[in-house]
Amino acid sequence: MFDISRYFRRGANNSIEFKNGANLSYAGPSHTLVNSGTELDRWYVGEFMGAEYTITCDVDSVRKEVIKAIATASPQRANIIIYGRSNLGADLLELEVEVTDSFFSLIAYPREQDDSTVIQGAKMIFSANYYKTLNEATAS
Repeated sequence: MFDISRYFRRGANNSIEFKNGANLSYAGPSHTLVNSGTELDRWYVGEFMGAEYTITCDVDSVRKEVIKAIATASPQRANIIIYGRSNLGADLLELEVEVTDSFFSLIAYPREQDDSTVIQGAKMIFSANYYKTLNEATAS
């Protein structure tokens, strides 16, 4: 039987604390193929105002990338900042965000390489922490 108390305990300030040796591991549930304009994530801006992402991209055994990004959105606009990027020699992804009908979308594009080719066969997974909207929208 799986005993979750072996891995977590109550932390300070109403947090969850990992016990020594416990970590998170991500594998999907499934990967997404990188095509031109692949929507990775979508959420309603009335519920969330932002998200922090870790996105991994794997083309083959020598072309891999991890991106850390934070996004903010309102019903009229969205913004994303990439604050961390690690790869094995070349950026593999470009990220864009948009808001349509009050839904935020995180969109990935394969990055054009130095020889002007576009990556084929890249796979991505992501994890996210979502941050709730704190103030209701006001009528203008």
